[in-house]
Order: sequence, then C-alpha cells, then structure tokens
Amino acid sequence: ATTCAASSSGAIASANMVVTGMATILPSTFTTMTIASSTQETGATNTITVGLVIDTAALAANDVIVISMGATKFQTADGALTIGGGGAAKFGSTGAWLLSAGTLTLTVGTGQAVTANTAIAITFDLQNLATAQAALAPTVAATTCAASSSGAIASANMVVTGMATI
Repeated sequence: ATTCAASSSGAIASANMVVTGMATILPSTFTTMTIASSTQETGATNTITVGLVIDTAALAANDVIVISMGATKFQTADGALTIGGGGAAKFGSTGAWLLSAGTLTLTVGTGQAVTANTAIAITFDLQNLATAQAALAPTVAATTCAASSSGAIASANMVVTGMATI
C-alpha cells in the first residue's frame, strides 16, 4: 500500500507559481486615422493631411507605417515625397511614394519614436489625376516589433474628407 502525505485533508495545498513571460500582448490598433485633401480639382497639386493615433504600441526606429490610397489614383511619379506637419521629423521628413500601388511608406527615423496615444499629424503633396474620379477609400497599416506577436498593426479604413476629383 502506498500512502501520501499531502496534507491532513488529503489535498495538495495551493501555492503561487513563478511566472516567466505569461503577459498577454493585445494587438494594437489605430484609434484615429483621418485623411483629407486640400483640393478636388483635376490635375491640381493636392496637399494630403493625415492624422493618426496608435493605442498601445510605440513605434521605434525602422518601424513602418503604410498609407494605401489605391493604384494609379494620382499622377505623382515614384520616389521620395517631402513630409510636412508636426509629425514629419519622426519620419525624417520624407516618405516613399509608389504610384503603381498608390502607397506612401513612412519609416520611423533613427533616434525617433512615436509613443502610444500620441497624435501623428503629417502632410504631403500629390498630383491629382487629370480626370474626375470617385472618392478614395484609403487604408493605413503598420509593422512594428512592439505591436503584437505578429509585429503588425492591422490595416484599417481611414476616415476620409474629400479625396475625390471633379
């Protein structure tokens, strides 16, 4: 016969465990994501204004935000775009525009960071198409090591003001 000496009641007493790495990492999201255009005139230079806030993650050097506005919705050729506005320095005051995808890629600069719940306000110029088009439906996404186990902040639809040409 085997006897157990767990306790006088026959149960094993409760004890706290030593925990390592059991934190829950919630996916981050954009809590603010607005985009507006300065003009709806066909063929005109259009100053685009973007406002973003990320809820929990901080963006650090080399993390990326991608704003997607749709392929061939503007005339601006591929290349570096000058970024203005209060958040421009976070991205080295430039972004990479890709016409065929209609995307602006913003990379957080060395020594820069975007903290959680801090507003990012930027502007940039694009050349509108020479023909009328319906309002765009831009999205925004980010890639960051701090966001979640997948390292991504999911793509989300932006709140749009303007963004059509007439």
